[in-house]
Amino acid sequence: MHCKTFIFDGTDFERWKAWMTLHLASQGMLQCIQHEPEALLERYVLAADRWIELDMQQMVLHAFRLLDLKCTNVLIQNMAVSQCAKLNHRQTACQIWKALTRQYDDDAL
Repeated sequence: MHCKTFIFDGTDFERWKAWMTLHLASQGMLQCIQHEPEALLERYVLAADRWIELDMQQMVLHAFRLLDLKCTNVLIQNMAVSQCAKLNHRQTACQIWKALTRQYDDDAL
């Protein structure tokens, strides 16, 4: 089944936001727009086992950062060039999502 994509061009943010939220959730990436990679480590790993080895912590953090890069890529692929140009591409998915929400989301006002 082919799914229609919505390219965000600065208009109809609520529709794009809803579509992206569902899309990211279906790809297992929703937490990337909600938390920074370091916060994910604290939230999901360290909270469960404070005694986890440092090497394991670094491996898990690396995995969270990789997932964040994938999520950032999905966000950028679904944005018009004019919107991407406004972003610093070194930002995390969470930072990009928050910046877009602050700028375009009526509920954030």
